[in-house]
Amino acid sequence: MNDIWNFIIGLGDGMSNALGAANTLPVLIIGILIGLFQPKTDHLALKALITLLIAILVPALWPTLNGRAPVWPNVAHLSTIAQIFMLYIVAFGIIGAFGALKSVFSGGGKAKAAH
Repeated sequence: MNDIWNFIIGLGDGMSNALGAANTLPVLIIGILIGLFQPKTDHLALKALITLLIAILVPALWPTLNGRAPVWPNVAHLSTIAQIFMLYIVAFGIIGAFGALKSVFSGGGKAKAAH
């Protein structure tokens, strides 16, 4: 029984370290831009996926500008999967929040007058 608890504690420490090491800045910037410039606040899951792909591809392909090999994230590690999932959730929330703020401040939520 002690081995199970050691495994769970080790898994929790690993997830904590993985989420602490995630770089959220590209997702925040791209998510805010998409949230502010989107015409409608629907299809948030697809927009979050596009945000995540851009935020992963730009740093991965950046070394190719200097003639080096691209640096792809290693999806075989559980920590990388946890980081990608967390960044997806952040992108989804940011796009939804800024889309809602945009519609509130632009007056898009006004009710139509009854005829």
